[in-house]
Amino acid sequence: MIGYTVGWTLLTAMLVSRIGINYLPILYISNALLVIVGAMFFGELLHRFSKTKLIYSSVVIGAILLATAIAVFYSFGNWWLFFGILLVAESIFFAQLNILLGLFIEDLFTPLESGRAFPLIETSEYVGGIAGGLAIVGGLRLHFETSQLAWIWVGAVALILPAILLFNKFRQKLPTLEVAEEKTRLSHFAKFREGKKQIRQTPFLTGLVFVVLLQWTLFTLLNFQYTKAVDANITHTSEVADEEMHAAADSGAHSHEELLTHGLGSLHILFYSLALLTQLFLSSRIIAKFGIVKTLRLHPLATFGSSCLLLLKPGFGSAVFAKGLFESTSGIYTAAYHSSFYALREKIRGNVKEFLEGLIRPAGVLVGTGILIIGEKFLSGDNFSLAINFALVAAAAAMSFLLWRNQKNYTKIPEANLRLSGNDPAKFQSIEILAQSGHKNSAEILIQKLFDEKESPLFRRKILETLGALADPHAVSAILKCFHDADENVRLAAVRALTQFEQLDQKAHAFTHRRVIECLKELFTKENSPEIRSTIVRVFANLRQEEAVEFLVAELQNPESPIRGDCIFVCGQFGDLGISHYIEPYLRSPNPIVRANSIVALWQFKQFRLRLTRLLADLLDATDREIQKITIHTLGEIRANHELPRLLDLLECEDNELRLLAALALAKLENPISTHPLVEFILHPNLELAAHAKKQIRNLPKKIRKTVEKILHHRLSEKLNGLLVTTHNRQIERISNDTLARIRRIYELADDWEEVAKLDTALAEKNFVN
Repeated sequence: MIGYTVGWTLLTAMLVSRIGINYLPILYISNALLVIVGAMFFGELLHRFSKTKLIYSSVVIGAILLATAIAVFYSFGNWWLFFGILLVAESIFFAQLNILLGLFIEDLFTPLESGRAFPLIETSEYVGGIAGGLAIVGGLRLHFETSQLAWIWVGAVALILPAILLFNKFRQKLPTLEVAEEKTRLSHFAKFREGKKQIRQTPFLTGLVFVVLLQWTLFTLLNFQYTKAVDANITHTSEVADEEMHAAADSGAHSHEELLTHGLGSLHILFYSLALLTQLFLSSRIIAKFGIVKTLRLHPLATFGSSCLLLLKPGFGSAVFAKGLFESTSGIYTAAYHSSFYALREKIRGNVKEFLEGLIRPAGVLVGTGILIIGEKFLSGDNFSLAINFALVAAAAAMSFLLWRNQKNYTKIPEANLRLSGNDPAKFQSIEILAQSGHKNSAEILIQKLFDEKESPLFRRKILETLGALADPHAVSAILKCFHDADENVRLAAVRALTQFEQLDQKAHAFTHRRVIECLKELFTKENSPEIRSTIVRVFANLRQEEAVEFLVAELQNPESPIRGDCIFVCGQFGDLGISHYIEPYLRSPNPIVRANSIVALWQFKQFRLRLTRLLADLLDATDREIQKITIHTLGEIRANHELPRLLDLLECEDNELRLLAALALAKLENPISTHPLVEFILHPNLELAAHAKKQIRNLPKKIRKTVEKILHHRLSEKLNGLLVTTHNRQIERISNDTLARIRRIYELADDWEEVAKLDTALAEKNFVN
């Protein structure tokens, strides 16, 4: 972004100061046509080389062209050749570099992650814009000639390579495999045709074509009006230039060029600073609250308002305000725009984006430039400016209307993808798309698929996770039905979904709340899975209602209850000293589980601590292996730092179960020595032991959990890269079934369910070599 800010400012200032503002449309037309040429050129290369290699090539060739332009200018003094080479570098190589970087970044995130990540990525662009503006102003204050500022452009571009290399070293996403059909080679024109075909078949994309066209029409018209206002202001006043520049300036074009460059650079600092604040404090919140399409509408609505002001009160102030507001809201628009592509299937996403960015975007610039040229031919002076302002208002209004009409069409894309067969990765992404705000009836759409007998448990678990995120009370009934599912993981996902329904405590949902309590009681009584019971505990703790208390007390007072120990543990979650009346008698229970849970429940109350310490010592002296397991778990639950030496010794024992329990207890004590042993257990060949370790990670303190996840990702990445190096291939069809099974296990441990689904689909549909 530093390079773009410096480069585009340099091109604009040189053209306007040397041949006049009326010739600025020449720059726009040349840029748009060269972008199309660049899109066709790189489109032919995209299926031959990886995105990373093309990014590196674009950077190197672009930097060489910039250096060549500077050398030509100082050797021959040919301004037109200097300008032309700079324009080619910007329009062909750096414009395509932006598209390639967008595709590269898009591969790193899921739809839900993109809503948080893209606004943050956009902030880096605005920081770069501010830095570019400061570089321009600072360079001129240091008496750089305008042409010498191109060296700043070269330096900024050169920094892209080490930045990408550094990023690849620390990237968090695992490498992915490819399916043969993804490598089908098409000519660039065939790709454009394919993209056009997909757009015609998808109403949302048809609307998006006109939205992108209008967005860049708006950009072109507003940029012309803004540049014209700045140029006029510099011509008639000296407010932009400081006293030192006036002292050095003469009446020639060179002085005007410096003043215009300085003025545009200074305003870049202002605009990008405002945009940065908007991105940091508003963008993610707006996308999370309103969803993708409604967020897209914010930008044209803001532009409509500022264009109306420009229409009613034209002048320098209004133009600067309109440009500033446009830049401030375009970051929000861009983040939502890029996130919207996740609704498309991965195999068509690239073609559609190439069509929109490589053809429709420059077409919008050409439309805007056409309006400028026609206006200049038939109108002059204030009438010409008035006509352009009218065009701005009309384009912004049309863009807002199209986006308003497109909301339902956006929802239809993931809804259609949910009907795909098998575990197609697009189905999983569609679930995340429907979890975003702004969709109507998304819960109903997901519930319909939840009870489809053809769907896999993995797919239904993902739906339940999303229904929990939506927290729609109307989905509670469907979630409760999943309590009777034959698959244990589906039942667990259903209970976990309920942990997010905090509003069920309200009077408006009294009957739903009562039914939840009844179903939880029933499941708690019948369920054998400790993980599910533990999750039910958290739901009870969230509700804290009389019905839950009555159920727990009734079970505690029932001598025949098989779940008494679990109920004692639940009571400890309430933090109410009154529970001691019901739990204290069980400190003498002959059942070690009941006794241990009673210690855990009452440990929070200091008046019981001395007695509990003596009872704990009795458990610690036991030689029975099962009692030892219970005791180690208890040490973690009560955060027994005084038993740290004992836990460290257990971490070295040969019994894997005791070692795992000791590692979990140390993790609950937030001892970092536990992290590496926990990762080893997650990767353990004993799948039952590994599954238990993996499930317990979510219950650990945040700091330890994050460290474990980081180490685990690093180990999984090493294993996966090692397998890919051994196979010398990333195409699923060319990898043996045994290796694919090992790779699938890695993705499963990384919770990369889209890649798991891709492997499952490919394994089911194709014949593989052994």
